[in-house]
Amino acid sequence: GLQANTRANRLRFLSTILNRFYENGWIEDRFWKQIKIKIPKKQQVPSQENELEILLSLIDTSTFIGFRDVCVLLLLYRSGIRINTLVELREEHIHFENKELALTGDIQKNGRSLRLPLDDEMLELLSHLIKKNHEVRKRYRERNDFVFITKNGKTCQSNNHNNNSISKRLNFYSRKYGLKSISPHKIRRLYSNNLMKKGANISVISSALGHSSLTVTEKYLSLTEREISD
Repeated sequence: GLQANTRANRLRFLSTILNRFYENGWIEDRFWKQIKIKIPKKQQVPSQENELEILLSLIDTSTFIGFRDVCVLLLLYRSGIRINTLVELREEHIHFENKELALTGDIQKNGRSLRLPLDDEMLELLSHLIKKNHEVRKRYRERNDFVFITKNGKTCQSNNHNNNSISKRLNFYSRKYGLKSISPHKIRRLYSNNLMKKGANISVISSALGHSSLTVTEKYLSLTEREISD
């Protein structure tokens, strides 16, 4: 009666434990390697363009948090970066003169640096956000140079990287407005699909996403049977 993801996780955990037993000499044979159990995987879908447009039109940009959240959504949509990378962005990562996002290895999951282009509109929004950030930090006497901060000028990071304040905020919007396809991960998938539609090959898409292998990228490109046939 368990969901497929739960079954897959438990099998993986059990396999890890048994491997450790084998390495310690407590088990002489890796008998579990002969057991093949297929778990149906749920197809991950990208965000829907129309739902993203709806959300952008509903957010009140007259407030600091509202304007910040619009910048978050647009940067996720136009750069495809991970949410954990986004909350660690500092002003030094935005190169206005070169019109690019210069990601350093210390904020990337794979530890590799990456440069991504930014259009004029995105640069203008980020410039305005940085000015607002300075005002907020000055008011609350906070000293940091993060691009995305809380209303009190603090970092949006948390001890649990999968549960930072921006992720919570996007989940809040998703529930409030009934937009099921809105999440940082689904927006990242939408970015990869849009790159493919524009003619980018899988190697370029994989590099832009900072993936460790092409296999991971293939899973992101939610191709239909017709698209594969074409």
